[in-house]
This record gives sequence, structure tokens and C-alpha cells, in this order.
Amino acid sequence: MWQLWQTYSSLLKGSTQGLSASEVAIRRGLFGQNRAEVPVKSHGQLLLDEVLHPFYIFQIWSVVVWYLEPYILYASTIAIISIISALFSLFSTRRNLLNMQAMAQFTCKVTVVRRRSDSTANTASPPQRLRVCSSQLVPGDVVIVDDHMLFPCDMVLCSGNVVVNEAMLTGESLPVLKTAIPVCHDTCYDAESDKRFTLFCGTKAMEARRMGGERVVGIVLRSGFDTAKGRLVRSILYPKPSSFKFYADSFEWGSCGRSQLLSNTVWGSCGRSFCQIRCGRARRHSQRL
Repeated sequence: MWQLWQTYSSLLKGSTQGLSASEVAIRRGLFGQNRAEVPVKSHGQLLLDEVLHPFYIFQIWSVVVWYLEPYILYASTIAIISIISALFSLFSTRRNLLNMQAMAQFTCKVTVVRRRSDSTANTASPPQRLRVCSSQLVPGDVVIVDDHMLFPCDMVLCSGNVVVNEAMLTGESLPVLKTAIPVCHDTCYDAESDKRFTLFCGTKAMEARRMGGERVVGIVLRSGFDTAKGRLVRSILYPKPSSFKFYADSFEWGSCGRSQLLSNTVWGSCGRSFCQIRCGRARRHSQRL
């Protein structure tokens, strides 16, 4: 997050000045572009991940065993069903990744307020308004909020009121009223407790209301995967590891199967050796007689 624990007064002051070109370049180098790029694996990588799943390893081992018995028809049936299931899972996973990528990679044109040069930070020279792509936004940028605007990043509302539809994030069908941060010199902004002042990425402005003739503006707080929408996408792509009893049973069954196979192999080798020894002794005994 950009500059934690800023006071309301410093945020309001920054909303009237904007950033200079050099500050934008420095912050873009630190935070990167305002994008949430979702990697999509190729068909070969997805197929390899699917085949290395414990279930399919068990299926391959079963097919090999039944072919050696030989139960050709049964083994062929298991192999065909497993291949169809793996291909279906592969195409389904890739389609979901492509849909996730299309949802996460959102860009639009926004109007930002920026200083004309570094020397105008403390002068009366008015800042300029630029129309830029939302991927070029950096934390600290001042963005003008318009009606029906889909927010490309998390912002702190500094002037005016905004009626926001947050159904994309919270599922709440009723619109939420966002108000500007109050004029208070000592209070620090907190992202968790001051959500009523925060415009979250992925939500939509239904109406932007001016107060006293001033334009509705907000300061970029988070960008990319650090936004609320970015964290949601990241939790879907990389969920917390979960343990299923089926996986544990599969590994235990595989370990028992390998142990049994090894013991059967050793026992069979010992039995053959013992039979060969007995046959050799019987032949020598018969030759003596």
C-alpha cells in the first residue's frame, strides 16, 4: 500500500496538487503497472499437471497391473475412461483460466490531475488534467470520478459523494454511499476502519455527487494485485492448501501396494531359488542311484 498511516489533511492536500512526471516514473518502477495479469498454462503443462495427480497415477498403475494379468478388456476400459476424464478436466481448467484472465485484465480511460513540473509543487500554477489508460495509474495519482465509472484500482475519496454498486465484491444488491474523508488534521487514514471513504477496484459508480461545485476526485491507494479485486483473484488462483482424506488414502494405498509388490517379488525370488536348489539336489541324488 502507498504511504501507510497518512493523515486526512495530507490526503486532501495531495488531491489538489497531483503528482509530477518524475514522481510517477519512480512509483511506476516501485509498484509496476496497474494490471492483474493471470498466467494461462499451455495444454501440455496442464496435461502434465493432470497426469501427475495421485488419482491418475493410481489409474496408470492399475491399468499396467490388469494388462499383465491379463484382463485386456477391463484394462482398456479403465484407460479410455481415464483419458476422457483427463482431457475434459484439461479443457475445463483452461477455459476457467481464460475467463479469469478476461475478468482480471480490465483497462479503461481515466482523467488524472498532475503537476506540470517538479517546480510547481508549492506555486500557484494550476495542475493539468490528462486522459490516460488505467494501467498507467500509480499509487498517489489523483483521479476524477465520473458517473457510471468502473473503478480500475482502490481509491480514497477526497471530495464529493459517490453512490457505488459493490455487488461484484460483496454480492450486496443495495448501493452503498461513499463519502469524502473529513477535514481533520490529526486522524490517520486506516484502510480497514475507513472503508466508507474507500472506492474499491471492480465496483461501479452509479452516481458521483459534487459538493460545493468541486469535481469528485479520489487518490489511488492500491493497484494491481494489491487491490480488493486483485486479492480476490489471487485467492482463487492460489488458494490455501487443503488436505483431503482421499489423497491421504491414495498415498497410503500406494505405499501399501508398493510394499506388497516388493514383498511378493522377494518372496517369489526366494521361492524359485529354493525350488531350484531342491531340484538340483534331487537330480544329483538320482544320478548317484
